Amino acid sequence: MSAETALELAALRGRLMSEAEAGGMAAVFVPAAQLKLELPQELVIAAENGPEMTVIAGPVPALQTFLRGALRHQHVMLPVTHAFHSPMMASAARAFEQRMAQVALASGNGVRFISTLTGQLESARLQSAAYWSQQIVQPVKFLDAVQTALALAPAVERMVELGPDATLTGMAQRIAKQQPLEWVVSAQALYGMPPARLFRHVALPWGKPEPLPGWIKPLPQSASAQRAPGTSQYVYETQWQTLATQPVTADFVPAPTLLLSAVA
Repeated sequence: MSAETALELAALRGRLMSEAEAGGMAAVFVPAAQLKLELPQELVIAAENGPEMTVIAGPVPALQTFLRGALRHQHVMLPVTHAFHSPMMASAARAFEQRMAQVALASGNGVRFISTLTGQLESARLQSAAYWSQQIVQPVKFLDAVQTALALAPAVERMVELGPDATLTGMAQRIAKQQPLEWVVSAQALYGMPPARLFRHVALPWGKPEPLPGWIKPLPQSASAQRAPGTSQYVYETQWQTLATQPVTADFVPAPTLLLSAVA
């Protein structure tokens, strides 16, 4: 598919999930197999990120009740407003599958793709709209996917993370343990570190976030507060304003950037 279609689908997927029923998630530092025997009906495993790092999801009251027990010192609540990769995303999955059914999906042109839905190499299955729907409601098998990558022949020599930080790299390193790999984090290219040679920078044609009308909410003040609140005491919900794309010229200077792999 084209880059424009991919971006449109990514934005649609995010919007549909944000419109789904609210919920919560927590990272629990025990194996998924153990949690499966203990979880109440309202909660599900949303991700297997390591041998002893599992994410669970569901309604917030059910999460809080469950975690107050034996796991009260073995979990971290995640700063999210929804139960991603759980049945609570069903409405988003249905709508996204309808849109994906309208997209012509092709093979990866020789690229081996390891799915975090199955934890295995996938090809033909990626061309099904149902696959991308299931990915929204089914758990992320990150542990299985990394183990599959490490078992490939010829052996993997470099792991590259494309994203704003190194979260996935840290999780993958704990799975790989002492295996001799080169770890590359795309975000480091912004600071001129060695991985910069692998990436090119593309300016984003987005302007400064603007307040969304009707969503300016004053923060609560104490009864003793006498002075009028300033702008720093307001919470804003923002939206991006899309600007006209400028042509790239010889004197191009990178603006706020998105990193794209040049050697996928």
